[in-house]
Amino acid sequence: MLPKIINKKTLLNLGYIIFFSLFLIIVYYLTNYFFATFFARAGSNINLSTQEEKTAEGNTSENALNNKQSGDPSSLIFSSFFDSFASNHLIDETATSMYRDDLVTAVYFPPLYSFELAPIDIITKNKKNIDDIYLNDFLRPLNIIDKRCLVGKCLEQRGARLIYEGKSLSLPEDINDSDIAGLSIGALEKNWLIGVTLKDGVNYLGRIYSFDGSKFTALSFGEKIEKISSSYFGLFGFGGAESDFLVIYGAYRGLAYRFQAGHITDISKFFDFRVMATGFKPEIIRATNGDLVYWYVYSSSLARPHLIKLWQNKRGEIIGEADFRYMFSDTGEAASFKLMNTSDREFVLLARLKKETTETFKIFSDRGFDNKMPGELIFNPIGVDSEIIIKTIANSKLGSPTAPCLESKFSFSTDNKNWQELPCGENLNFANPVKNNYFLRVDFPAQSDKFYSPFLDEVLFDFYYQK
Repeated sequence: MLPKIINKKTLLNLGYIIFFSLFLIIVYYLTNYFFATFFARAGSNINLSTQEEKTAEGNTSENALNNKQSGDPSSLIFSSFFDSFASNHLIDETATSMYRDDLVTAVYFPPLYSFELAPIDIITKNKKNIDDIYLNDFLRPLNIIDKRCLVGKCLEQRGARLIYEGKSLSLPEDINDSDIAGLSIGALEKNWLIGVTLKDGVNYLGRIYSFDGSKFTALSFGEKIEKISSSYFGLFGFGGAESDFLVIYGAYRGLAYRFQAGHITDISKFFDFRVMATGFKPEIIRATNGDLVYWYVYSSSLARPHLIKLWQNKRGEIIGEADFRYMFSDTGEAASFKLMNTSDREFVLLARLKKETTETFKIFSDRGFDNKMPGELIFNPIGVDSEIIIKTIANSKLGSPTAPCLESKFSFSTDNKNWQELPCGENLNFANPVKNNYFLRVDFPAQSDKFYSPFLDEVLFDFYYQK
């Protein structure tokens, strides 16, 4: 007989509590045993360390050099400095004579240009040519109307329809009309180019065709570029001559290719999200003066004014970019440009700025760069945690991975007074102590060609040091 103070229900609850308590105790000890056994077996393969705790792992010659200098190569610590010029916090702008373009994220000689109201006689003479440029609503691509004429014959676009010489023109057979998200047309010197933006699930697919007035020919991008595909909607722009032209997909992240004498070059790096500013329909002007070639890319989309310049090196490769977006005081405007003339002094474009019913005409005069005197890029002191001795400078690079060495000199100092040049891409022994800071500088030589500037979009400095 149970005492009256403990009934059967209370006893049953007490039994549950004791059972689950014993169960939890068993689980606890089994878990501890499992993890202790696991880490005891795996501990030799686990290495948790910060970047500064990792030892140098250079090649055989580097390790031999480290051994001679310190007696213990494992005492060397790896460190690195890198700047892609996305901001100015690493640069001493008070001592730097070079121009940092925060949209392009690169450094080059200061650009020389003006953007001023056009005289009445210039407007009267050129207004008809610039009025022929159609503006567009980037957000309503299937409402776009455009027209491009060559030798008196015209190709028209009305949304997703094409009209040639007043007659409806069927699109290529491999285009499904229901997949069309946007259509773009452009003209070279002899043929038209048509760009089709297609919906491809959650992505977009681009196709380009050449049209000679009678048939379409798909533009081949070669074996390296299987297809034009993007996560972002965009419209195509074209410009140049049949022997040398650009194709640009104007999206949040742009894609761009140069077709030159059968050779295709990917120049998409010049049209990343900072430059593209959510996307626009690009128009391209190829401007020449003798052997000199400039490329101007502008936006023909409403409320998205933009002007970009690309320039080439002596080998004819496009290596530099300048963004002039900041010269537009009213971002609600639409801007279109027409090449007026080129000379040894300047390249001149006529601009039409339009907002609602108001039009303003301006002259953009491009006089190249302020490059008669050498230029300097000075970095702020690079702080270190304590006094160190740099044993080996493992790498120093200027430019981009595809063009690591430019016409400039990279120098290093421990006191901001005595400088040692760092050979680009080469290893170097440097055993002077650094007291909490070291200093980097890039020197750019003066240029004989006012229309050219070195273009620096990346600096890398790797080294091994000893505390």
